[in-house]
Amino acid sequence: MSSPLPLQASLAVWRARALRYTSLYVLLAAALLGIRYATRETYPQLRDLRASILTLQTQRDHLELEVQTLTTGPRLLDWANARGMVPYAQAKKISSDIAALPALPALPPESTSFQISTRWK
Repeated sequence: MSSPLPLQASLAVWRARALRYTSLYVLLAAALLGIRYATRETYPQLRDLRASILTLQTQRDHLELEVQTLTTGPRLLDWANARGMVPYAQAKKISSDIAALPALPALPPESTSFQISTRWK
């Protein structure tokens, strides 16, 4: 059976450990407070940005709704009629012959010779 690990139970050892852990906690707390102090202006700016984003999204939604109401079919027809445009169903239709396309140039005659070259190694 193996021997138990020796316990260092002296008061000086425990005091040194407590001092080490306490100093680490104090340093960690100071570092966190320093970071919080350095970023103290970030949170109000972030709040303002979120508020402005919300305002812009609301404006975008209202503008999209306005565009949808302004581009409905009846409004477009009224706008087109006010500018003298004629609906396709009422427009005068003229038919005419479509000219034929010019003939394609003749392709050069294909060579009918077939040649194979073999190289031996």
